Amino acid sequence: MQVFAFVAAALAYGAAAVLLALAAGPQDPKTRWGRLVLAAGVALHLWVIGSRCVAGADPLSSVYLSADLVGGLVALGYLGISTRGRLLGFGPLAASVALAALSLGTIFGQGGTARLPAPAGLARAHVLFATLGAAGFALAALVAAAYLALEHRLRTKRFRPGGSATSLAGLERMHVRLLLLVTPVFTLSIVTGVLWVTDAARRTGRAPSDLLAHRRFELALAAGAWIAALLVLVARGTFGVRGRRAAHLTLAAFAAVVAVLASYGLRS
Repeated sequence: MQVFAFVAAALAYGAAAVLLALAAGPQDPKTRWGRLVLAAGVALHLWVIGSRCVAGADPLSSVYLSADLVGGLVALGYLGISTRGRLLGFGPLAASVALAALSLGTIFGQGGTARLPAPAGLARAHVLFATLGAAGFALAALVAAAYLALEHRLRTKRFRPGGSATSLAGLERMHVRLLLLVTPVFTLSIVTGVLWVTDAARRTGRAPSDLLAHRRFELALAAGAWIAALLVLVARGTFGVRGRRAAHLTLAAFAAVVAVLASYGLRS
């Protein structure tokens, strides 16, 4: 049954990507059908994750399973923020990301990742916050990319008939709201990670720096992503920095998050 659900979700994501790519605008029937098919894909995707949980495969036990959950949350989040024709052009990207994540979780998600010793609740909290933070960064990056694309079209006076009525101001407000939600979650991920390492150092009698010696690259990237998100919010409130600079900072933060996940995946 799980294999059938995986195949059906993959087909739904593929069909949704095609329909949304061919849609001429928010009023095009292909847009409505594309969103419905994407919603079906998300439902099947989450069912696959749930069935794995029933079988004992915790979605927070492996970087690939966590990435799978991130993909499902990204597609679900896209459905939530793309109402009224907003971000229509990024539907194929959201469906493709979800399909890639589902495939990674299905192919490589069987084995667990070696972890530092820690209470189960603390480890799960850290991975959960990191997973939610990655999904939130992905959605914020999606909105930032949409802002830059729309700004470029307006600057070069390239207007698409029947396109979305989304304004730059609307995209910027959505961008900031997503960062306001994501940054505290990512902060909690860092706090629980510090507590995890401290507890592991106490249990093993080793210094925290020794435990993390082989993870310095990932730590630097994660810190860079968190600092970039904070810079967007602080610079906006203090210096009035917004628009393209804020969007570029968000994309840089998301690139760092992707690099962290990729590094953990390659080492797991």
